[in-house]
Amino acid sequence: MIELRVNTLTALPALQYMLADAGLVAPHFAFGPGWEAFQRFLAVPSDSSDDVAGFQTTWVRDNALDPVFEVRLCRQVTDAKGSFGTTTRVVGVEFRFEGAPEGMEEIEVWANDSPTLGQFLATVERTREFQYARGGRLIEAEAIVLDEGDPQELPGHLRR
Repeated sequence: MIELRVNTLTALPALQYMLADAGLVAPHFAFGPGWEAFQRFLAVPSDSSDDVAGFQTTWVRDNALDPVFEVRLCRQVTDAKGSFGTTTRVVGVEFRFEGAPEGMEEIEVWANDSPTLGQFLATVERTREFQYARGGRLIEAEAIVLDEGDPQELPGHLRR
């Protein structure tokens, strides 16, 4: 049996495997099962020099009359590239919702701001934005990978 490990090259295939193993197929899987699969993904050991879990929300306002609320569950992994520096990628699951209340905030929660991974997960689950995502009108969900330096970079080194 192959042991899953996470680094900048293997994180997306590992996440996709975990989603598929849970029977979750993009673009239409629910937030609750996606959250459960993401937590299993966080338990996969890392070979990266830096690895931090994150939760981020943002408003996508391509259509000002009907903005989309995005929730991203992610893992930001960094690996050395020999004498060429480092590579950083964000790998995660992105959920898009329509009709979200205007009061939803754009937030970032990082695991390295909590003493333990369990406390990070509990902090995320207490946010109003997470509570909304559990029952919001989901448009689509998908596994994503984003490279550092993408022109659409958002605060916290996450990209849209």
